[in-house]
Amino acid sequence: MLTEHRVLTEEERKELQPILERMSVQKQEEVLRFIDTELDKVYDVYSIKTQNRTRILKLLEERRFDKAKYDTYFAGKGFAVPEIFENVSVDGKDYVLMQLVEGEDARNCTPEDAAKIGQELGKIQSYYLTDGGYTESAEYYWNRYLEKYYAKLKLLFDDIDDVWEKAKQRFYEVPQTLVHDDLLPINVLIGEEKPWIIDWEIAGVY
Repeated sequence: MLTEHRVLTEEERKELQPILERMSVQKQEEVLRFIDTELDKVYDVYSIKTQNRTRILKLLEERRFDKAKYDTYFAGKGFAVPEIFENVSVDGKDYVLMQLVEGEDARNCTPEDAAKIGQELGKIQSYYLTDGGYTESAEYYWNRYLEKYYAKLKLLFDDIDDVWEKAKQRFYEVPQTLVHDDLLPINVLIGEEKPWIIDWEIAGVY
């Protein structure tokens, strides 16, 4: 198992206490922090055990979380994504309290696991698949992620303008779907019954 838990230090517990007090987990019996033994990394993700259940508390790194948007995408649709119960903002940082999903991440997944991941992701993307066409989100994605490459390409190809405009036109024509935008193996957990796709905080329809 690459991802493990460890007990909080006293300093970590003091830092976390104001967040716990703002959420419905005041009577926690055990709080553990996630670490990764392969990447040698300590995550701002915590396992919170109470009398009734264990949940996950996560700090979103420099991101504003929109629970209403998340629920619009996922609530009640049966997708293999964790439920998010609540979120709070403390000192300008957003924290979410979510469902615990058991499983090992997909860094060492088998071809069979990969096929199951594709099936679960396909359910989500098929649900949101559109015929394409101009949208504000498509324009935002183009301007933020793709337009920045124009200047670099212009240095290499003098006749890029015509090709670039055709590419942009085609970009607005292609179908759109819900995109995870950070789909790494560590954001997929292989459970006993199915894989779960986590960390959708920066997802959007692109």
